[in-house]
Amino acid sequence: MMGRSVSWAIGFALFVPLLNSCRSPFDLTSGSRISVINNGDSSIRFSLINPDKKINPKSGSNYFWFRSGKIHRTEGEFAGKLLDGDYDLFGPDSELFQKGQYRNGRRKGKWKSWYSNGALASIIIYKKGNQSGRAIFFEKKGKLRLSSKFSHGKKNGREKEFKNGVKSAIRRYNDGDLVWEKIIVF
Repeated sequence: MMGRSVSWAIGFALFVPLLNSCRSPFDLTSGSRISVINNGDSSIRFSLINPDKKINPKSGSNYFWFRSGKIHRTEGEFAGKLLDGDYDLFGPDSELFQKGQYRNGRRKGKWKSWYSNGALASIIIYKKGNQSGRAIFFEKKGKLRLSSKFSHGKKNGREKEFKNGVKSAIRRYNDGDLVWEKIIVF
């Protein structure tokens, strides 16, 4: 009797992983699949788009996609599974280095990055894969370093540069071209 229960338990233990591997890897509510890449000193957690969804790539847009165990970036094309959903990059001690979202392989919304000491390094806004809106960069000690405005991936408007938290330069951009610059001496 004991031998039969042991063999049943072994059979069950072998069957459950097989059953789990037969499940669809896609979350039925979001249509995406969560994946993790570990490469020694960091790990990336990301979601992939449902392969049944058809995407027509747009020229000028950067696409992020997964193939052969790596995340790739190309402009105007892709040749793998597009990233779609949350994206988190972790350091060697599981500290968060970068956080953002993808939609159809393109960055969207607010992206944040941090230094290894946990201080905020940057906040960048993306629309349809391009920087759009304010981009803010900080020094390791938390002081503001640079504040720029973007439109369709190009600097557009006023940019302020800081050194040790004190304004050191002001620039104005129009469609990515520098229009004027004022250096502040202190």
